[in-house]
Amino acid sequence: MGKIVKFVCVALTAVLALEVCAFSNVRAEDTVPPDAPPTTVAPTTTVAPTTTVAPTTKTVASTTTTTTPRRILKPEDIIKISKIQTNKPIVFITIDDGVTVSPELAKVLDKYHTPVTTFAMPEMLWRARSWYRARQNMTFENHTNTHAHMTSISPSSQVIELCWSNKIIKGLFHESPIMYRPPRGEWSQENRIAMAKCGLKYAVLWSVAIESSVPENLVFHKGDIILFHYLRGLSTVLEQVLNKLKEQKLQPALLRDYLK
Repeated sequence: MGKIVKFVCVALTAVLALEVCAFSNVRAEDTVPPDAPPTTVAPTTTVAPTTTVAPTTKTVASTTTTTTPRRILKPEDIIKISKIQTNKPIVFITIDDGVTVSPELAKVLDKYHTPVTTFAMPEMLWRARSWYRARQNMTFENHTNTHAHMTSISPSSQVIELCWSNKIIKGLFHESPIMYRPPRGEWSQENRIAMAKCGLKYAVLWSVAIESSVPENLVFHKGDIILFHYLRGLSTVLEQVLNKLKEQKLQPALLRDYLK
C-alpha cells in the first residue's frame, strides 16, 4: 500500500512540473491585450520621502547609448496637417484601420519597397502582428484605441483613447507614435490637450482619399498625403496608384522623415 501511495505522489509531482514549464514558456506578446483600459484607478497611499543616500565613490564606465527624454508637449505645440509643403516629387501613403491584410498586399508593398504610415487600432495590429512586423518600411501611429468619436467624448476619455493606444503600439513595435489621425476626420481644438498629454505632436488628415477604385483622371501633387484603408482589394488599388505615381514622376516617401 505504501508503495502505491508513493508512486501516485511521484506521478502527480511530474504532472505539476510539466504544467509549470508549459506556463513559463508563454510569451507576453502572445497574450491577448485588454479590450479597454481601466477607467478608474484607486488612489495610492502617500509615502513619506526616504532619506537621501550619499553617492558611492565607485565609478561606472559610460556606455555609448544615450537616451534623450521626449520633450513634454503643450496644446499649442500640436501641428495639424493634411499635406506636406515640399518641392520634392514625393507623396505619402497612409493606411487606416480596416479588417484585412493579405499575402497579396505584402507582395505589392515589398515589390515596390513602399514606405507606409499605418494608422490602425491596437486590436488589429495585435491580431496581425506577424504580418506587420515583417514590413520593412512602415511606421505605426495612433488612430485611438476603439475608433472613438473624439469630438463628443469627455477630455479624460480622449486621454485614455490616445495614451492606451500608444502603450499597446509601443509594446508591439518598440516605438512610440508621434502622429494621431482622428477617426472619420473628426477634429476639435480640445483634442490638442489629449494629444499633448499623450506625446502626439502631429494631427494628420489627408489631401487625397482612395477607396475601392482609382479615378482615371486623378492627378497627384507634391506633398499629398494619400488615405487608404486595410480593406479587401487594397493590393490591386494600391498597385494602380503606385503605377500612376510613377507615370506622374512622383514617388512615395515615409511621412516621419518629413516631420520635424
